[in-house]
Amino acid sequence: MIKVSVVVPVFDNARDLRRCLDSLTRQSLPPEEYEVVIIDDGSTDESGMIADAASRRHPQIHVRHQENSGWPGQPRNSQPRNKGLDLAQGEYVFFCDADDWLADHALELMYRFAVEHDLDIVVGKMLGVGRAVPHVLFTRTRPLASFDDAPLMDSLTAHKLFRRELLERQGIRFPEGRRRLEDHIFVVGAYCAASRIGVFSDEPCYFHTRRSDGGNISSQPPHWPSYFDSLTEAITIIEAHIAPGPLRDKTLVRWLRVEMVRGLSGRQFLRRDPADARALFDAAHRVAAEHFGPGVISRLQPAERPVARALLAGDYDELEAIAAMVASQEESTRLAANPPSSETSRSRIREIERITRQFAGSVARSVGHHIRPARRATE
Repeated sequence: MIKVSVVVPVFDNARDLRRCLDSLTRQSLPPEEYEVVIIDDGSTDESGMIADAASRRHPQIHVRHQENSGWPGQPRNSQPRNKGLDLAQGEYVFFCDADDWLADHALELMYRFAVEHDLDIVVGKMLGVGRAVPHVLFTRTRPLASFDDAPLMDSLTAHKLFRRELLERQGIRFPEGRRRLEDHIFVVGAYCAASRIGVFSDEPCYFHTRRSDGGNISSQPPHWPSYFDSLTEAITIIEAHIAPGPLRDKTLVRWLRVEMVRGLSGRQFLRRDPADARALFDAAHRVAAEHFGPGVISRLQPAERPVARALLAGDYDELEAIAAMVASQEESTRLAANPPSSETSRSRIREIERITRQFAGSVARSVGHHIRPARRATE
């Protein structure tokens, strides 16, 4: 019996693919109990040959080659993942990216955990290599987890173990075409359909990396209106599953914080091209004003709430003022920790303080109380 099918979409991953396949062939699960389904999505480098060579050496590896399904010159995972899911024979399916890798015991440990607790989904502990991954979620193993008692929304990538019967019965697939946030739509749909979800944190299972050639699709600049259209699709899944109230607010706040507030805050916002910043703001405002209310905002950190309120109000000028205020405070803090030695640097501090005082009033109105200007760095 095939216990686990590992689906690996491949597109021009020759630089990293061998490492991924080596980790999959080192699995402690016996080779006859798992399979690796590689979908070569029209690679133009040596990825296809590397995959074919691995399949000749390891009978549990199966390779399908196809025409590229994505945007010109861009890797896309949705259609190859769906194709791999269609071909999978395992009781459970795991989605692995070709630039990532698994710990040697990952499949055995996750499968055993799934069977022991009759789980539809296992969220295995991830470690980041050059990129951020959830931390709080993996502080302990949770044989049974839910939106109410675990930060499941911190983990919305597809690198999880799913009961294949659940995905087939519910018709859960990755949205195809020119889309972003496909993982969010897929994973949230699976979370909502699952009866039992567990988090396995006893040992690291999955190493999530930034591609050595910088080619991760998430690193490419998005078209903001379509980006937030995809986010809306994921939000509506939650809204259909969870009634209005504290639990829905708790579940939705992740998107307000990560997909909106962070990108509209401080230096990150001020460094954006003005046209890109405005497009981001307009697209985010459209979604936030419709789906996020005071209950969601209240679950943000106090320092994040002024940005969220300006966003929901559609007040771009206020958002710029808050961003300048936050950036100046961050710079003053940095300079205070590393006192300048030149008059030029001291002049820079005075200019920062002037900007801080200029915007303090508008930020104070957003926060609802007085904010003092940043402390002068020691000269």
